[in-house]
Amino acid sequence: MNAHQHRGTDQPADRRDEFPVPASSNLDAGRFQILREHFMAEIVKDEHRTSPTRRAFRTRPRPLLAGLAAAAALAVGAAVLLAGAGPAATPEPGRRQAGTAVAASRLAVVPLGAASSDDVSGQLERISLVAARSSAEGGRYSYRRTQYAFAVPVREQTMPGEGPMDMQPMVKREIWVEQRRFNGKGLIIDNGRQEEYDQGDVDYRHRYEELATLPTDPDKLLKAIYADPETKEGDGTTREQRAFDTIGTLLEQEVLPPALGAALYRAVARIPGVTIVDRSQDAAGREGIAVAREDKGARTEWIFDRATLEYLGRRKVQTEDTRWLKKGMLLATTAVLDRAMVDKLGARP
Repeated sequence: MNAHQHRGTDQPADRRDEFPVPASSNLDAGRFQILREHFMAEIVKDEHRTSPTRRAFRTRPRPLLAGLAAAAALAVGAAVLLAGAGPAATPEPGRRQAGTAVAASRLAVVPLGAASSDDVSGQLERISLVAARSSAEGGRYSYRRTQYAFAVPVREQTMPGEGPMDMQPMVKREIWVEQRRFNGKGLIIDNGRQEEYDQGDVDYRHRYEELATLPTDPDKLLKAIYADPETKEGDGTTREQRAFDTIGTLLEQEVLPPALGAALYRAVARIPGVTIVDRSQDAAGREGIAVAREDKGARTEWIFDRATLEYLGRRKVQTEDTRWLKKGMLLATTAVLDRAMVDKLGARP
C-alpha cells in the first residue's frame, strides 16, 4: 500500500529545527559539535526526529505549518546544507581531527536523469489525481515502512560540504504514530531493533485530523507555506527551495487526507524552477520519473512509479563539482515501502 502519506513522528525531542549554515568555520567548539551532531542525527528529518534516544528536548508549540520548513531543509540529505566547498573547520584544541588522510568523498556516483521544464503542470496534475484517489481513513495509528541512507562529514569538526562525505549504512524502519492522544506512545523498529517512545505533546500538528484543516486550494496552500516564518528564514537555500522541501516533507512523511495530497502537488506546480526528470531510483532500487528542483548545486528528486505515478521515495544528488563532491554523487536516498492507518500499535496493513 502506498496511500498518501505518513510522517515520522513530530517528536519534540528532535524538533531542533534551527540548523543554520554558518558563513564561516569560526564557531565555538562546543556549539559546533552540537550543530554537527544535530545534522548527523536529523539529516533525514522524519527518520531521526523520532529517535527514542533523543526525546529529552522540548520546544514550544507552534502553528500547524510551523516547524515544517526548517526541518524540511534536512529532509533529504546533506546537499540541502551545502553552501559551497569551503575549508574544513578548525579542530577543537587538543583533539585530533579524524579522517585527515581522506582526500575525497566516498559516495556512489549515480546516473543523472535529464531534467525538463516541459509539461511540469500537466505531469503534476496527473500525479495529483492519483493522490486524490488514495485511501487513508480510520485507524488510531499511522504506520510507515521505509528505508533510507544519507551522507555525513567524515572528519570531526567539519560541516557538510567543507570536507569529504561518507554514506551511512542503510536503515530499514517501521514506525507507528499515535493519532488520537497528545501524549501517546509510538513504536519504532530500526533494523529489527524495537523500542516504544513518548511522542510528546506537540504531535497534534501532524495528525490526520489537523492536516485535514489545511486549505486544499493550491494557491491558498502555497501562500500559507510561503508565509510560514520558517519558510521565510534563510538556511542557505532559497525561499522557493524551502517551500519545495516543506511540501516534500509532508508528501513523504505523513498519511495525508487525499484532498490535501492532491492540493500539495498542484501547489508545487506553482513554484518556480520545478522540473520533471526522466529517470531516478529510490533507496529500494525502484526506478521511475521524478519531480525535482535544483538549488545550490544539488537536486532534490521526488520519485514516482512511471506507470502508476504512485510515490516511491526521494533522493538528493550533487549536480555540480566542488572541491569535495563530484557531479552525480548520491547524498541521500529514501524509499517509502508501505503506509496506512492501523488500529493497534504494532499492527501492519
